[in-house]
Amino acid sequence: MCDRWPPRAYGWPLVGGRFVRRGHDAGAAPAPPLAAFQMGAWLQAFLFTQIVEVPIYVRSMRCSVWAAFGASALTHPIVWFGFFHPAFPGSYVTKIIAAELFAWLAEAAYFRFAFKRKRAWLWAFFANAASFSLGLLSRRLFGVP
Repeated sequence: MCDRWPPRAYGWPLVGGRFVRRGHDAGAAPAPPLAAFQMGAWLQAFLFTQIVEVPIYVRSMRCSVWAAFGASALTHPIVWFGFFHPAFPGSYVTKIIAAELFAWLAEAAYFRFAFKRKRAWLWAFFANAASFSLGLLSRRLFGVP
């Protein structure tokens, strides 16, 4: 048996439907396909949200890129994995309304109280409305995010 990596189809033990080296994650189970898909879809949506919202926040709030990035970085995982979790009750429309209200109010509070910005409520609403509507348009036209 040779020590080449990636392994060839011969001479390597088959574990969980895939060939692995002996002693190298031989007991690890592969990630469920749904979880991997959800993380990929979340990352796409997260990056899209940042591309839309960060420039709006930097320009309107006169803050750094990192401060602007932090607003969505705090709310996006909660929206994606919390509000749209199967245990969260309600229709899809109800979940969207609740999630967008949460994102708007949380990001506005972030800028208002952490950075003392006076028009945080207005600009957080605009940034979230822009990312939501451009996300719907992008999905319709290109199938992403």
